[in-house]
Amino acid sequence: MLALVAGMAYAFELPPLEKKGEVQTANVSASLGDASRAAAALSDVLPENGPDCR
Repeated sequence: MLALVAGMAYAFELPPLEKKGEVQTANVSASLGDASRAAAALSDVLPENGPDCR
């Protein structure tokens, strides 16, 4: 599913993330395990700004 979405974004030349938002524990999938640890890990790996941000 992720590959399909990524392929569509590439095909339509949609930019990646424009800016980093806050990852909240309520928005983390239960499949990722402990929500607070997963939210912290996701925040660590997301870039601060996308390539189009100034």
